[in-house]
Amino acid sequence: MQLRGSGDIRIIGPRASGKTTFMAALVHWPNGDPERSPIQDIIAANDEDTQKLKDMARDILENSQTLPPTRLGELPLYNFTIELKPNFLLNPIAAATGRNVRMSVSATDYAGELFTLLREEPRNPDLQLYLDECQYASGILILIDGTSITDRDYADSLAKLEYELNLRFTNNNIDKKRYRIALVFSKAEQRTVWNRYYDQNSKEFRTQDFIKDRFPKTKQILQRWQRNWGCSVACFFCSAFGIMGNPPEPNCSSRIAGRDGTSAVIARHEYWHPFGLVAPIYWLYTGQGNIQLRKI
Repeated sequence: MQLRGSGDIRIIGPRASGKTTFMAALVHWPNGDPERSPIQDIIAANDEDTQKLKDMARDILENSQTLPPTRLGELPLYNFTIELKPNFLLNPIAAATGRNVRMSVSATDYAGELFTLLREEPRNPDLQLYLDECQYASGILILIDGTSITDRDYADSLAKLEYELNLRFTNNNIDKKRYRIALVFSKAEQRTVWNRYYDQNSKEFRTQDFIKDRFPKTKQILQRWQRNWGCSVACFFCSAFGIMGNPPEPNCSSRIAGRDGTSAVIARHEYWHPFGLVAPIYWLYTGQGNIQLRKI
């Protein structure tokens, strides 16, 4: 049965934040554990963009190669279905029938250059076209490198994004309160994030401490955005690579990849267990958080 909600989302973030890798790991869903996980399966659609992404995840990521970045002028649309077990949700119909619950998601991946243009050239025609398209989504997933030290640049870009979207929402009489913003910190497997902010007892990240220490200006902009719009904002952590071993270590290694600097690749694909990928999607879809999804 279909879960009630909207899966029409947009993904935006700076270059090398891991947007394409996030989506590739999600649609490929390597080494899933359907017996213990609330996620039964993730099914990629048969359209060209989605299948190309899934093929890249299988053929490139598993062979320790980097994914090509999304470039300005490209606008890939990824379609997939997330299938959840009936006992996972407080859904009486699903529980009574024993049928899995499905979320159908369409996610548009925006080039990282757009994040820079927001800050440096907000009237750029290419950017304006993307923003025109972005306004019709039910929500936006903002992916930020959790190991980054460029808090001010991120805050400036998000301030421009809020301003530009507000112009469009107001002009087209779109209800801003219904918009959802998921701020997702990628590369959470890295020691600067995992070792300092992951609580082994609760199996959760100390979100408030992390944002206060590393992204205070970004936090201020999102708080202002939420206050001005009356919309919903939530923060998440994710890793497209995951961790392995005990004590845990990142299941990735670094490789130089041109102008975007150092990119990470899978170290041991047989232990590839990404985490935190579904939780922000579920929240954007339903408007409800779920502690179980935050932990896988």
